[in-house]
Amino acid sequence: MSSDDDLRRVLGEDAAGTADPDEVWAAVQHGVQRRRRRRERVGAGLVLTAVAGLGVSLGAYLAAPQDVGPPAGTTATASPSPESTPPPDDAPAPSTPPLTAAVILTPAEARGAFADAGYTEDDARRLQTLWQWGDVDDVTVLAGADLLAGAPLPLEPGQVADVGAEGGRTGLYEELAAFGEAGYTEADAAALAEEWGEDPQTVRVLVGHLLLEGRLPAGG
Repeated sequence: MSSDDDLRRVLGEDAAGTADPDEVWAAVQHGVQRRRRRRERVGAGLVLTAVAGLGVSLGAYLAAPQDVGPPAGTTATASPSPESTPPPDDAPAPSTPPLTAAVILTPAEARGAFADAGYTEDDARRLQTLWQWGDVDDVTVLAGADLLAGAPLPLEPGQVADVGAEGGRTGLYEELAAFGEAGYTEADAAALAEEWGEDPQTVRVLVGHLLLEGRLPAGG
């Protein structure tokens, strides 16, 4: 089975709420790497096209008769001296912000917000059923993050979940893809997980969620 077949299979399982988080993350990395390679190929093609066009333009310029001086009766304009030309801006391009400095919310704070709003583990399991997510702790963290952002949850505390109700959530792949496409890596997740005393998977899901919500800056 090809890697593309594996990717489609994992995405199907994620949509059904049965995907293994590690398999989803592996599929995310595969997809991110493929998109980066495609962008690199497109960029290389544009550079080659520009170089070829420059060669044609330069050839035409050299073949054309050149003026040797200003027309009679006019005054030549002095070209700016090299000293007057401002230096090029050598400032490095902005990079992906460090997670330790960028993250505005911890999983512990999100869990606290969930509990403070009157929700319990039973409520988290009802949301897990409604959202079709595999990990109840991830559900708790994301629900708490939503509450802290002022977003209502599809269930009140103690309310029995209606499987046909509105309030579905994008699959785990979307959260993890946002994490990977922002330029963050497993090493970033591991470092922040150690700082927080959390599982790296929880870090990836929460950071991806905050990125999707526009509450974190995406790096390059």
